[in-house]
Amino acid sequence: MGLNAKLQVRRGGFEAVVELHADSGFLVLYGESGAGKSTALDALAGTIAGKANTSGRIVLNQRVLLDSQSGVCIAPHDRGMRRVYQDGRLFPHLSVHDNLRFARGSQSNWDEVVSTLELGSLLDRRPNDLSGGERQRVAIGRAVLANPQALLFDEPLSSLDWSRRRKILGYLNQLAAQLSVPMVYVTHSAEEMFTLARRAIRLHAGRVVCQGTPAEVLAWSHSHEFEDCLLQAKLVERRGRDCVLHLGQEKLFAADLDAAIGDTVYLRLSPRDIVLATAEPEHISARNCLPGRVVDMIDDDGTWKVRLELSDGSSLFTSVTKAAHDDLQLQPKGSILALFKSMALRQE
Repeated sequence: MGLNAKLQVRRGGFEAVVELHADSGFLVLYGESGAGKSTALDALAGTIAGKANTSGRIVLNQRVLLDSQSGVCIAPHDRGMRRVYQDGRLFPHLSVHDNLRFARGSQSNWDEVVSTLELGSLLDRRPNDLSGGERQRVAIGRAVLANPQALLFDEPLSSLDWSRRRKILGYLNQLAAQLSVPMVYVTHSAEEMFTLARRAIRLHAGRVVCQGTPAEVLAWSHSHEFEDCLLQAKLVERRGRDCVLHLGQEKLFAADLDAAIGDTVYLRLSPRDIVLATAEPEHISARNCLPGRVVDMIDDDGTWKVRLELSDGSSLFTSVTKAAHDDLQLQPKGSILALFKSMALRQE
């Protein structure tokens, strides 16, 4: 049972090779723009024009949807999948009620879906009268009410602000607990991956480069791609625009966060914003000074890439020149301080 796929997809000069297995709950396809995430979703849904563009095999609950060797290719509307897009794609001339009824499923779970997604007060309104978050809730509800055998989510929250995105992530987790269908969720947001996924797949340049828990996938991304660092902290105090957070036992300072006291916040930090020191300096503008230890060092043609582990288990990545490396006497397992400005932290 579940969704199994082994696909090779060609789109112009781009080729994606993806193999996945999804049981009930969320499988997240994670990666940067152009990694092949949406291409993989198109292939699963059968919406790539021309059979010659997609080869391989897709099986959903023991039903073969695609088998290029035997010539099987089930039409998109007969695959038993429903997809939620970035823009919702609601019918503007229909009310929310009629958009939901358009799903044409048995709709025996109408009350449960309307209640879980808090759509009751919106039923008489039309899409143009809804906020972006409300429209996406309706789009998700319509997909669920079709009683699909699998749900596909194509970065459905990418256009929403932090507070609306977080609220809908809560709805999605509730739906995942209620439904017993595979859900494939495409995103470039580490927060969404951590919130939804038990398993995740990292795509890069059309290839699966890592799969496992969200933590494992993010660790691969950092060590191989040298991407932004991601910190998970709790907001404990506001001082005007300045925010104080707890990162494990350490204090963290950030600015202009869209969050309430007590909220867990995901913050991105670029490796180039991090400065290393062996002693805490005085009279500098960088508010953050976090103790850590050196975990890995790679000599990249004269520039040293350094991975640090903080006291809460988070990883930071930065690079230093050979001269700085020698002056700091960096050694594996050695103690070091990571300095960066509060303005360098960007909310996920």
